[in-house]
Amino acid sequence: CKTPYRAVFDQQPNHCPNLVPTEDEQLASGNLTTYKVSVTQNAHSTVTDEFDSLADYWSEWNRMYRDVEFPRLIVRFEDTIFHAEAVMDAIARCAGVERAKPYRYYVEQAKSHGLSSNFVTALAKYGTSQGRFDGMTPADLGLRPDPSRSGTHEYVWLPVPRQVYCAASFIGQRVL
Repeated sequence: CKTPYRAVFDQQPNHCPNLVPTEDEQLASGNLTTYKVSVTQNAHSTVTDEFDSLADYWSEWNRMYRDVEFPRLIVRFEDTIFHAEAVMDAIARCAGVERAKPYRYYVEQAKSHGLSSNFVTALAKYGTSQGRFDGMTPADLGLRPDPSRSGTHEYVWLPVPRQVYCAASFIGQRVL
């Protein structure tokens, strides 16, 4: 919500990410039964796709990363904050290499644009339910993955326990 990067969608000031549109948001769109979320990719500003919800867009985005024929590694951002050393150990095991140096936290601001976080502000935000769920409604928090999107939630849905999945021979196996 703070920085849209390549996905541009309607952002409500007090409801972002708006995973499940509120009734007021649906009424503003003109129809309670056919509310859609339009997402424009900055890389292709002439292409706009519609999704049933922002959660549906994210599921599709993550499915495209998951359902590929080449090796890949998916790590949740929260795990890099709270369990960084264990995540790096798991990644090294996954890649079949030994870590040459002990893990060192990078505490400075990673990006120079906008209101970027540093290690301490990320801990403060993601370390409490207040910060982690700020801007979300009870409907957003109650949303569960669509079962028709087989397996997507196993990789990216927040309530899933901390996990690191390895590609290649470890596809889909929990290694942390």
